[in-house]
Amino acid sequence: MTKPLGEAANNPHSGHRSRVRSKVAELGLEGMPEHEVLEYLLFHTIPRGDVNALAHALINRFGSFAGVLDAHPRDLCGVDGVGETTALFLSSLPSVFRLYRRSKQSRTRYRSLRELEEDLAREVYLRVVDRRVETLVMACLSNANTLLSVQTVSTGTVNAVNLPFREVVNIALSVGAVRVLLAHNHPEGDAVPSRDDIRVTQELMDILRPLGIELLDHIIVGAQLPDGRGYFSMRESAVIGLWNS
Repeated sequence: MTKPLGEAANNPHSGHRSRVRSKVAELGLEGMPEHEVLEYLLFHTIPRGDVNALAHALINRFGSFAGVLDAHPRDLCGVDGVGETTALFLSSLPSVFRLYRRSKQSRTRYRSLRELEEDLAREVYLRVVDRRVETLVMACLSNANTLLSVQTVSTGTVNAVNLPFREVVNIALSVGAVRVLLAHNHPEGDAVPSRDDIRVTQELMDILRPLGIELLDHIIVGAQLPDGRGYFSMRESAVIGLWNS
């Protein structure tokens, strides 16, 4: 039954979706409260009804807007009002953001190795900030120093990661890279390379060199990004000297 006009006028949620959409159209998402941004996202999978309370419930349950998006779909479904479609949509958004950054980076021509290292260090940090295992990431560049791809090569344990030489070579050759840069994280926050880190880096350099592929650097990402530099460059290290031989 259609509600009387007076009842609609007294309903504080009447027209709320239209107001939120208008705010997004006029101002964008950046200045909006987290719960309103989450509401706007929920509109896309819950086409009818008030989702204001659900947005607040999700943020209360997971601590923040970021916490909601980082939550496992199974945990999201544990909140009353969240179905499988909504849970999958919300949990897929961080991957969408990473794909967007990677696509944007692929058009970037780097002017210096430091610029590339800083970008890759941030990328590694964002990929593994909530993970307690080491993860190896590889950036591939063309002869013009244009970024061709950034890929996760392998994951390991809390204090070790495998460096699969064959996989590194296959990735580099598949995208036509002439230069590559490796980065992996140390979850405990200490960005100093281990002896194994140094040894396998030297071995990889020896494998890549005859293929005409230059290993630009191997950086270790600690836990201080993005506020500080937070990474260790093997190339810059005076004690390693792998790139001086």
